[in-house]
Amino acid sequence: MPESELINLIKSIKDSQSATIKLHTIGGADIHLDCIYKESIAPNFFVVFPPGKIPENLDPKKACAISFHDDNKESPALNAKITDITNDRTIELTGTTTIDPSSLREYFRVDFRTRISISFESRAKTSKAHSWSIIGQTLDLSGSGVLSLFNEKPRNNHSIFIEIALTHPVKNILCIGHVVRIRRLRRGNYQVAIHFDNLTQKNRDALITNCFWEQRRQLRERIQIN
Repeated sequence: MPESELINLIKSIKDSQSATIKLHTIGGADIHLDCIYKESIAPNFFVVFPPGKIPENLDPKKACAISFHDDNKESPALNAKITDITNDRTIELTGTTTIDPSSLREYFRVDFRTRISISFESRAKTSKAHSWSIIGQTLDLSGSGVLSLFNEKPRNNHSIFIEIALTHPVKNILCIGHVVRIRRLRRGNYQVAIHFDNLTQKNRDALITNCFWEQRRQLRERIQIN
């Protein structure tokens, strides 16, 4: 995209629009944070974070990706470089290139609490795996997977049937997935990360819509722009 088109695109973004940004730490970790877009002289712009969210070990030399969201749709997604860390809540960025928003959907996670059930059904009579089902609560959610809390450990890791109760829209998401990671917590609880294997596009769209609605709700509650 020519620079003039990139500048016009950044100018078209509404001031105080909510967004999610992917930053990098000096240790190499990726951090996804909610923020608010503030206008500057394009292709420069500012993003404002809730207090205490900017990591102390942020790597300002690494490029970042930012995805904007509106009430009814996704707005542009951009690659950007950090120009200046203005204060403990504000970073100045320079847009460099545009990226397809759909390519970012799976990477951004949102804190979200709702009911989840996972189960396994043994079909082979000779199989040593037995059918089971457990109910828990989601901790965070993205277009590619879910982190949840259960009071039992899943008995196997593959061909897991997943049902998640979305709230906006009100819809139960059904799919098959596999366990990526299990972490044992206190009091016999288990934190379980699950990847979706066959989520339909219709269900994925509903899930993403729910994620962006929840992001906007959290931003309205947490971020105050004076």
